[in-house]
Parts: sequence; C-alpha cells; structure tokens
Amino acid sequence: MRRSLNLDAIASLSMIAASLFLAWTAYSITASRPKPVPPYKAGDVLALTDLSKPLQQQAALVIWVSTSCQFCAKSMPFYGRLAADPARTLRLIVMGAEPEAQLQQFFDAHKVKVDQVIGGIRDVKLQGTPMLLVLAPGLKIKSTWFGQLQNATDEAQVQAAVTEPAPVPLLR
Repeated sequence: MRRSLNLDAIASLSMIAASLFLAWTAYSITASRPKPVPPYKAGDVLALTDLSKPLQQQAALVIWVSTSCQFCAKSMPFYGRLAADPARTLRLIVMGAEPEAQLQQFFDAHKVKVDQVIGGIRDVKLQGTPMLLVLAPGLKIKSTWFGQLQNATDEAQVQAAVTEPAPVPLLR
C-alpha cells in the first residue's frame, strides 16, 4: 500500500513539473517573439493612386480593417466614440481590401458612422488589421497605430490626434 502511494505521489509531481515546463516554454516563446513592425511610419506618404483629390487635400484618420478580423470588431466601440465626438476635426475614412459595400455593412452593423468608405484597395503594405493612420493633407502620415489599441493611453493618443486643429476645414 505504501509503495502505491509513493508511485501516485511521483506521478502527480511529474505531471505538475511537466505542466510548469510547458507553461514556461509557452510564455518564453510568446515573450521573446518580436512585435510586428508597423508597415508605415510618421513621415511616409500613403501612395494610393485611386484616392480622390479631395481626400488628398484633407487631414483624415484612416481606419484600415477587415470584416473577418476579431480585433477590428473588438475596436468598434472605440471607433464609434471617435465618430460621435463633436470635437473631431479629421475625416474618418474606412479602407480595406474587401468590397466597399461589405465594409460599410460591417460599420453599419456596429452602428458606427464614418465619413467615407473605400474598399477594394490592394496596394497597401499591410501585416494585419486594424491599422490607424493619421494623414495630413497630401497623404503624409503623421501618426500610426497597428493592431488593437491596448489601453486608455493609446485611445487617448488617437482621440487627441482626431481632435487637434486641422490645417484644412473639415468637410463632412
């Protein structure tokens, strides 16, 4: 009987040790994995030939999404707050590779009203979604955020960017 208890104790300790090892391995792989590098940085010019002249002449916040992206869906309440902010000075423009109607339906389903939706764009450097770009007139990138915003500080930075005085009056 005593020998059986020792074998049970050894088996239990072995399982605990194996679980701890697997947890540590998973953590160290995740912790050491580099974060994705945003495909654009401040100062870059968004080189999209199919954008209209009025868009190129105004400041905007581009929200690049995919309708199948869970992080885009989780970000919708924040996008809704941005869109409804009366102090907003930038146009909110949704862009994506999917058809315009599909993108519009995605935002409508989440009750987020944006100024413009541009779909079918495929010539963008992109590693994932969502991606936020603050554009100055001339499509010059002022700020970027890549992935789902992680905290109130990130959201406050985006909020500040969309409410700062615009160099060109907002046309809605």
